[in-house]
Amino acid sequence: MHGTWSAMELDCLVEIFMKLSLDDLTLAVPFVCKSWLAAAGHPHCWKKLDFRRLDLLPWSNFSKNFTLQYHLPYFTFTYFLKFTTNRSCKSVTDLRFPLKFTSMEDLVLASNECPKLKYVALPVMSQSEQPQIPQLVWKWKDLERLEMASKPSNFAELVKNISLNCRNFSWLMVSGPIREEDALAIVRYLPKLKKLELKNSYLPKEELLMILNGCRELEKLNLNDCIGFNGDDKEINAKASQIKEFRKEGCKLYYEHKMMFFGTLVALVVVARRVGFCWMQEFSLLPKHVPEANMDSRISWSAMEIDCLVEIFMKLGLDDLTLVVPFVCRSWLSAVRHPLCWKKLDFRQVDVLPWSNFSKTFTFIYSLPYFSFTYFLKLAVKYSRSSVTELRLPLKFTSSEDLKFISDECPKLRSVALPILSSDDEVLISELVYKWKYLERLELKFSPLNLPELLKNISLCCKKFSELIISGEIREEDAMAIVSYVPHIKKLDLSGSYLSKKELLNIVKGCKLLQELNVNGCVGFQGDDSEIIAKVSAIRTFKSERCKLYLEDAYECGDWNKDFCLNGYIF
Repeated sequence: MHGTWSAMELDCLVEIFMKLSLDDLTLAVPFVCKSWLAAAGHPHCWKKLDFRRLDLLPWSNFSKNFTLQYHLPYFTFTYFLKFTTNRSCKSVTDLRFPLKFTSMEDLVLASNECPKLKYVALPVMSQSEQPQIPQLVWKWKDLERLEMASKPSNFAELVKNISLNCRNFSWLMVSGPIREEDALAIVRYLPKLKKLELKNSYLPKEELLMILNGCRELEKLNLNDCIGFNGDDKEINAKASQIKEFRKEGCKLYYEHKMMFFGTLVALVVVARRVGFCWMQEFSLLPKHVPEANMDSRISWSAMEIDCLVEIFMKLGLDDLTLVVPFVCRSWLSAVRHPLCWKKLDFRQVDVLPWSNFSKTFTFIYSLPYFSFTYFLKLAVKYSRSSVTELRLPLKFTSSEDLKFISDECPKLRSVALPILSSDDEVLISELVYKWKYLERLELKFSPLNLPELLKNISLCCKKFSELIISGEIREEDAMAIVSYVPHIKKLDLSGSYLSKKELLNIVKGCKLLQELNVNGCVGFQGDDSEIIAKVSAIRTFKSERCKLYLEDAYECGDWNKDFCLNGYIF
């Protein structure tokens, strides 16, 4: 019982470490002693890679500690994926990608470096990425189980490739609208399927019966919370009687949409009364105890001035504009179609994950086979009639085609918040800004590699540009680009960035018209540096809270707050 670490058998250590998660294997075990380091490097410890158990947000404790321990300028999932697959020596059998942060390059890397995969859980894929999924399975000949958070548009092709290549495939998990062609593909190409999970899907009774008749060897069928059939349907229960595990809790024939009119209407009452109206009392859903204010002045829906309705609706979010307001009455429908209601499109206030309540409700109300952000974007821009001035895109789900569409259909943009960009999209954005001649404000999630080129194009095209928000590593060439191409900028937000004292002083010296400078949570200089404080004295608003010279100091700061990291973005 008193033996040393080095005396412990390597095989015993490996057997134990195989049960640990990736955070322990990367941040704890290797730093205990040499024998643990040797055991943690064994390929068997890296056969099962579950990235969904980790918080991969840039400001999470894991991301910060990983960056610190392995001396990285910033955390990227791509590096972490390469790190883990290299240690596995191509022995990975189970791989669960995070739902976000995964690029097509990461998937290609996994297909090349993980040829022995038996279980794969894919991330949420954009429309442009989905066509490449069927090609990936050709290298996974041992694949037995596939999990997809949302059904791809080319589902039938994917299933066909699995049947031709993966002889031991027996378990499929997918959510989304199961159409007739999808059910036929399952029956035709995977008739010997053992386990099938379609929970949270739209699955009509006819398609379900088709699957039950065609997949005779099913041992497990999970249909929890599906829409399209009743869970107590006698015919379905009779057909599924031979299945060992058949789950159908929460299944309904129709989707019972809960729009929460009450909260929206009460909010509208408050706004309406501020402009002198109390016409909302006419609506039967309004609670009786809402105080009446000059009820003699009430007017009917049809008599309500459309300009007043538009003024109110301009203050609502996209979820209310698409799912609530159009279905109250005709006058509201007419008013909500006014272009002024769609001048400011903030998609980050809406949960556009395929399985979110908004996405499911939107799909149901607009009679779509499945939710796609591209359709939602085109609908909003269509109603704006090319009058959009402010646009905040979701950090994920935005394709190159969406960006091109925006550049063509939103020529009056003044403020743009861009999504996380791939290397190809970074090049594309530099070209698209030529069409945004009125651009005044740009918000970037991470510092793109071609930031100097982007700022150069902005200086040539956007004469009124005055505000830049960016997070990431601000290199010497980036600081020089800011000074050279946008010297007249008035507001600059670099919070949560790696920014050295030299680059900060260059920016302050070169941008003489700065009125606001936010460097909260930056690493690379001390917030109380006397030279910096003297240089920024002319700037009206200067924020430098929790700035640290070294990364270690920032992580050890007890009151480190994610609001100071990467502008507080939420994925």
